[in-house]
Amino acid sequence: MLDSGVLEKIELFKSHLFEYNESTNIYSKKSYDFLDNHIQDSLNLGELVNGSTIHVDLGSGSGLPGVIMAIAGTSEIICIESKQKKRLFLNYVKEALDLTNLTIFDGDVQLFTKAYSGPKITSFSAKAFAKPPKLLMYLSMFRKHQFLKSASCWVPISLNQEKILRHFDEIVSMRTSSGHEFLYFKIQMARFQAYKADLKNQYNL
Repeated sequence: MLDSGVLEKIELFKSHLFEYNESTNIYSKKSYDFLDNHIQDSLNLGELVNGSTIHVDLGSGSGLPGVIMAIAGTSEIICIESKQKKRLFLNYVKEALDLTNLTIFDGDVQLFTKAYSGPKITSFSAKAFAKPPKLLMYLSMFRKHQFLKSASCWVPISLNQEKILRHFDEIVSMRTSSGHEFLYFKIQMARFQAYKADLKNQYNL
């Protein structure tokens, strides 16, 4: 159960998102009905990386999951977003919600991997960022000294994706109290290079 402070900030995030989206398109209005589902997805990712100290979110978009993870957890969250208009919103909401554990990187993944020299990254996430074969290409840009050997990248996936991806790495299922199931592909940073080529050949979604 989330505490009242977290719930309040999530509601404030939603209000800021709706207001900001009226003048700058950063989130599809057609997806408004699914926003709570995306927030729950983000909270699930926060649970999966519980205990992580430095978490990097690839393709943070309008803050799902990065901002929600920062609201709900104590990890240092680094959001990487290539589009400036979305980074402006991320910085705006960081200040509005006083998220001191949130950092917005000014650039894309390639630039981040060249520039990052901070503490070792302990976990990653990539929600609606890139299809798994392309995502592995982006993860390959990270140098081994930049992340812990035990680090994993968590990716929300569909049932159709699960049928293919379960042959390559771990799949984790999480259910809400209402019975809704969320699936996550756990890419272990220490081993994905071993199946990277096979996944690219077999993935056809």
